[in-house]
Amino acid sequence: MSILEDITQQPPSSPDQFILAASLLSDSDLDDIFDTPSKPNGLRTGIKSVDDALGGAFGREEGAVVGISGERGVGKTGLSLSLVTSLLLHPPSSASCAAIIDTTGNFDVFRIYTFLLLRLQSDAELLNQLRKGEEMESVEDVAAKVLERVKIMRVFDFEGLMEAVEEVREELNGGSKSKNIHQEATIIATPVQEEDEPKVVKPTRKEVIGDSEDEDDDDDMLFNCNTDAKPIVTPPPPNPEPAEQEKQEQDEAPISFVLINDISSAITPMMKNNYVQASTLLATFLRILAHLTHTHGLTTILLNPAYPIRPTPAQQPPAQNKEPSDYNNPNPYPAPHPQEPPPRPPQQQQLISIFASNAVHPALYTILPQFLDLHLLVSRLPKRKRDAQAFYGQIMSRNAAGTGGAEMVSVVEVISDRWDGRVGQWGVFTTSPSSGSLEEVRL
Repeated sequence: MSILEDITQQPPSSPDQFILAASLLSDSDLDDIFDTPSKPNGLRTGIKSVDDALGGAFGREEGAVVGISGERGVGKTGLSLSLVTSLLLHPPSSASCAAIIDTTGNFDVFRIYTFLLLRLQSDAELLNQLRKGEEMESVEDVAAKVLERVKIMRVFDFEGLMEAVEEVREELNGGSKSKNIHQEATIIATPVQEEDEPKVVKPTRKEVIGDSEDEDDDDDMLFNCNTDAKPIVTPPPPNPEPAEQEKQEQDEAPISFVLINDISSAITPMMKNNYVQASTLLATFLRILAHLTHTHGLTTILLNPAYPIRPTPAQQPPAQNKEPSDYNNPNPYPAPHPQEPPPRPPQQQQLISIFASNAVHPALYTILPQFLDLHLLVSRLPKRKRDAQAFYGQIMSRNAAGTGGAEMVSVVEVISDRWDGRVGQWGVFTTSPSSGSLEEVRL
């Protein structure tokens, strides 16, 4: 029985009685409403535990700014590339472009191609949809065509990063007008012949050749011509071939995914010179980026490094100023020295991870989280209990080289979430040493 039928079958209440809205819905109905995910454009990583930690999908319809923080070599780049692959291949009917802004210069394009190739080889139905009826087309050719929808922008400083984002904004705002502008330019270049053109009276041509000594008549001899001038007509542009038309459609595909790798390396040199000015500039940039993301429904990912938390050094008691002896002091009543305030103890960095042994702290943590809709922390942790004993026992023995034979896995945990309340959720994955793709963890 539906809720509407239940309401209509209830007896009419008297004016002095009222019905609470909470009484019309049972606990099971409320659980179904809150448990149903609303992810129309959600992206998946392909790792079940990670997707479950993110609520079954990644991203929101109105756009989301996501930060992925982690140390070097923990798998945060592979996690972001799996999301890029999911965008380019799902759904195949609506082509979308991904803009990758690289500030480090070490972004591997071939790794995206490997991700696409592995995903197509494992999904035959998706491969047939992307082939568009061309059965003879190989998997490598399909992956190469999909890779053409990835735009990579190499920047060298924070100013270049701002210019790259401005270029993305101009393309999103004016990309739909480029086709109309091209058509208008073609129409203007083609002259239009009027029906009632005024007749031009042609000057009479001289029949007698002038004297060679007369220099004024030489111009008449040179420029008199029997042929009439014909108007120049611009031929219509030829119809584009299917390959060119498909390439043009790929160029006109809208950008729906922005990846910045990474934001800290672009702003850190400025913070070393003037921290306050650089922080203000970074906050302004992140505010503009968040507005662009939510206006156009983008999925924006910011890769951010993380560093181990340094222990606070032990404080030493301040040296006490000893007063000179009254016997050696000619003034028996010396002026009292002003008491200096005690030194401020160094601020201890707060533990971010839900795992007590994961003592890492994301960079730019005082500025970045307030502009993020979702913040993920990727770390390398031991897989089993015996791996933890071997790994942390090796650390306690002050042998920092290697992992002590312990098997390590990458852990993704949600450390902040603006909308869906996923803080504390986590998932695990491993990285294939041969292809660099993400794989499920088998216990």
